[in-house]
Amino acid sequence: CMGGEEQITLDIPLEKAGNTYIGSFTVSEDAKLVTFLFEDEYGELKDNNGEKGYYTVLYEADRKTPVPKAYYELSGSLVFGYMGRVQIESDMARAQKLLKEEQSRNPELKNDPDVFQLSAIISFEQEDEEALEGVKQKLKEFTKPKEDEKKLEAA
Repeated sequence: CMGGEEQITLDIPLEKAGNTYIGSFTVSEDAKLVTFLFEDEYGELKDNNGEKGYYTVLYEADRKTPVPKAYYELSGSLVFGYMGRVQIESDMARAQKLLKEEQSRNPELKNDPDVFQLSAIISFEQEDEEALEGVKQKLKEFTKPKEDEKKLEAA
């Protein structure tokens, strides 16, 4: 489970019911994303979906709206090529699409330094000139002294 500042790894016993395996677990209040992998009884990786990983973002009570920063967490996994303790294929294009969706759903994240940093990395890796120009403009905003800072300097 990924969320907040912490990644938690759980071993979840699965029981076979016909052609399906069933298991359950509880996520923390601040979890955004759950990732899965399948290992044998010796801890050897057996299946991680062809290096794409298995995952789901978590949703609000309406079961339609992803929790805030869920797509951000997933984007980070796709950028850096890992989910929990399993390496996956990096997918910059999907990461960029998910991060844009996150920013569209949660406009207050436009000033979040973590979201900005991930956006800058994706823009650079994708060689997206338009997005890089937006990154440069946002950097200018972040580094421009605020009005009250100007007053302090004048005092």
